[in-house]
Amino acid sequence: MVRSYAYRVTTTAPPERISLPRRVLRGLGRRVVRLRPSLIPRAYLPLVLACWAFTLVLAVLILLPGAMEQPDVSAGTGGDPMTGFFAPQSRRVLLLIAAAILAAGGAAIALLGPRVNHLADGRTGRGARLMREIAIAALAGFPAFALAADRSWAAALWALGFLLVAEVVTHTPLATAPMASNPMASKPARTVLIPALTVALPWVVLIAAQFASGSGTWTWISLFWFGASFAAFSAFYGIARVAESRGRAMVFLFRNDVHPVLVVAIVLAAAGVLAVRLTVARDLFNPTDASIWTPFVKQPMSWAVATAVAVLVCGIALRASHRPLARRGERRVVAAIAAVGTVDLIIALGVVLAGMVISAVSGAQWSSSDWVDAYPALQFYLVLALGLVFLVVPVFRGTAARAIALVSTLYLLPALGLIAFGDRLPLWVSAATSVQIALELVAAAFLLALWNLVRPRHRVAPSVIVRLSVVPVLALHAGPLLPAAWTGFGRVVIVLAVLAALLLFMPKVAADPRRHALDVVRASWLQLLVLVVYALAQPSLFEDATQSTLGVLWLSVTAMAALSFDTASADTASADTVSADTASVRD
Repeated sequence: MVRSYAYRVTTTAPPERISLPRRVLRGLGRRVVRLRPSLIPRAYLPLVLACWAFTLVLAVLILLPGAMEQPDVSAGTGGDPMTGFFAPQSRRVLLLIAAAILAAGGAAIALLGPRVNHLADGRTGRGARLMREIAIAALAGFPAFALAADRSWAAALWALGFLLVAEVVTHTPLATAPMASNPMASKPARTVLIPALTVALPWVVLIAAQFASGSGTWTWISLFWFGASFAAFSAFYGIARVAESRGRAMVFLFRNDVHPVLVVAIVLAAAGVLAVRLTVARDLFNPTDASIWTPFVKQPMSWAVATAVAVLVCGIALRASHRPLARRGERRVVAAIAAVGTVDLIIALGVVLAGMVISAVSGAQWSSSDWVDAYPALQFYLVLALGLVFLVVPVFRGTAARAIALVSTLYLLPALGLIAFGDRLPLWVSAATSVQIALELVAAAFLLALWNLVRPRHRVAPSVIVRLSVVPVLALHAGPLLPAAWTGFGRVVIVLAVLAALLLFMPKVAADPRRHALDVVRASWLQLLVLVVYALAQPSLFEDATQSTLGVLWLSVTAMAALSFDTASADTASADTVSADTASVRD
């Protein structure tokens, strides 16, 4: 008997090949739908829509030539920007309306955030409650403070009355009780929206007062210095963040399978870029940036300081390639160093607030510049204290934060010492520049690359060599990109980037509608805040490239250190250390 078998041949269709543009469009589509306004409870929509509307208004006015005209220093102030401005009424009213929306949105975030992020037992943390109290008091209290400084007593009393109303409403059980124990949690209009709107009421009084008061008011002076200080810190911190983001995006910087010949080629390419900048392209960006590209006219002692910093960076980087540093506190130490770098504007803001108090009490117009000569010494001691804290406190042992702090302290202290105590120091004392340190790091990378060619069995990790050569070039060129944000085509890029950020960087849609509402309100609030600060900072020190060049001088070496060290999570780093110690004991 012959049996016949029928075989069914099945074929699998080849996977669909999707082109790169279609993949990009699909990715953008998945991110855009994360906004999902339909999932936001209706009570939060007024705040979201108000933020969106004024973000668009400010974006259009910033992009239109001449629409946001520059305020001039008030006549009769002797050219001192600490004592007054002539700001167009329309511009002041527009920014104050945006500030009122920010006050309401900030209060909503302060009220909703701790309750959405409540603990398992339904209680909010003490720190969250303290931050909520500070935020609401500052947001609702500034108008009364500014009107009192202008001695507009009737308006100040109205603003003070609305401040008391806001404090009472935001402290009712409906507004402060955790969601789990709040019987009105399903009605966010009563628990969040109404308390948030009461915080904006004092700003309505401040807006109305602009039509009756003069143009050189303390309101504009204080907001201007807040915008300038915030923008200056952002510029300084942005130097490190731009360098870090560019470095993290380059995957080849962290690969250890690169051929030694290719490593030499990368190092030579980085050296070529530096050689071009030192010669024919020295004036590529602006005269202020060109001033730091003259390292060979520095004193010999400055090269000794540069060598010490470069040796410290190379030593930590080589050790971290075997024992990665714990990834803890990196951004905090960078932010702290950036804050010390802008301490002069922070002090100026404090002087403005003191002047407002004196004006409210006595009516006298007061400003002081006596602190200008003292702040370099303050920076010196703050950097020294920062370095000692990260060196001594045990919690930072084996972390990247300690390594970054030590490198930054060694680089900054000589320069700050010369500025603060130069007349009392010997003539041979000198400080290194970031360009000198970059040259020595690239030279060290070239020597290590040659070592890998000669001794391949005892080679150094190729990723360390590549980073020691490429990262300095990235850090030195992160700053010149920032001044363009305030002029020309860069203004268009910044505004469009702010508008696109809401669509592209929203977190995934949360299952809880309150969590999703908090995410959307926070993102919309930050978007409006960036444009308000941008508009306030336009007439400030960003008219030239000085601030970004100072940022390069201050934080570029910090960025070089942050990207040159191998890091791991705290648990992984501690496990690697224990394994290495066990291996050494066995040997």
